[in-house]
Amino acid sequence: MTSVQHTPDGVHISVESQSRFGYCPSCGAKTQRIHNYYERQLLDLPLGELAVRLRIQVKRFRCMDVLCERRTFAEKLPNLTERYSRYTKRLAEIIWHVGQVVGGRPGSQFAHKLRIQVSRHSILRMLRHLYTSVTKPVRILGVDDWAKKRGQTYGTILVDLEDHRVIDLLPDREAQTLANWLHQHPTVAIVTRDRSTEYAIGITAGAPQALQVADRWHLLKNLTEMAQRALRDEWTQVRAAKTVPSAQRAPLPRAFGDETTKQLSREHRLKQYGIIQHLKHKGYGQRRIARLLGFSRGKVRSFYETDEFPERKTVSRPSQLDPYLNYLNTQMSTRKVTAKQLWQEIVEQGYPGSYGQVSKWVTGYNKQRPRVEVALSTAHLPGRDTCLRLLVA
Repeated sequence: MTSVQHTPDGVHISVESQSRFGYCPSCGAKTQRIHNYYERQLLDLPLGELAVRLRIQVKRFRCMDVLCERRTFAEKLPNLTERYSRYTKRLAEIIWHVGQVVGGRPGSQFAHKLRIQVSRHSILRMLRHLYTSVTKPVRILGVDDWAKKRGQTYGTILVDLEDHRVIDLLPDREAQTLANWLHQHPTVAIVTRDRSTEYAIGITAGAPQALQVADRWHLLKNLTEMAQRALRDEWTQVRAAKTVPSAQRAPLPRAFGDETTKQLSREHRLKQYGIIQHLKHKGYGQRRIARLLGFSRGKVRSFYETDEFPERKTVSRPSQLDPYLNYLNTQMSTRKVTAKQLWQEIVEQGYPGSYGQVSKWVTGYNKQRPRVEVALSTAHLPGRDTCLRLLVA
């Protein structure tokens, strides 16, 4: 950097390149011979509300190969800008994104608000340059129509679905136009399209090797139309069904999962038993198995010395709740009552136990209740549009 100047239109920063040699673009020869200097001006990202212009002193080298047809060449600035560009790379990227979102004229107006001086023509040139400079072969192609004038004139848009990038616009929707384009791009392997007959004919003629796939949007559109038709035809019958008997279990309090816990515990013990028996048949002793598995010797002995899985014996023990079982059964069968209400009532009768014990008993009682028939009313049936969304969601 050699100088910084503040001007009415922004900041001018003068810099010069530090490279001492260059490579001839024609013959590749390295040279340090400088022919002359020239100034190149680039617009850079704004500094707050000030536009920034770089004035770069660039060298022009002389090629010393007498057989080379090029006599002089300018040094390149690959990390800063592109050839012939008037913008730095980072500014050009911002301009390109603005053009992608809002287009040429609105993009230029928006850029001026950001203190970026660019015309609508420059924005459009940047967009065209990107699309025309990409030469990557297309494998998965999306084909659809686009409106030049809605309801009157349509063209065809072609999208590379791997990069999600528009690669070309065709002037019409004719099969021959699409076929001609596909002849020039033989790498296309998969084509997504709508149900247009013209597109089907064009793809078959231009890329017979390609797999044709109906795109997701049109599949959903067709599904929605069929669902609308079905609902419209059957809606009267749906509304006429006032109630539908359905076997439903009565609402239950939250279960404590005693039986589930017992079952999981049994499965865990059964797995341990199987491992110990497997090691026993391989010749392992009890001490070695205990050290290997980290089990106690008592557990290993109980599983080692038996040929059948030892089930745990369940012993029925007297409960503090036993004197009140008749009262609890009567209350549960004759009225709607909660576990907490029952607990409070039997506490008044002298029950010394906890609420948790009563809650467990109520949970077990509810599990044994028979299934009841519940009528499902259509009084709050969703509307037809809501039903349609539920069908195709």
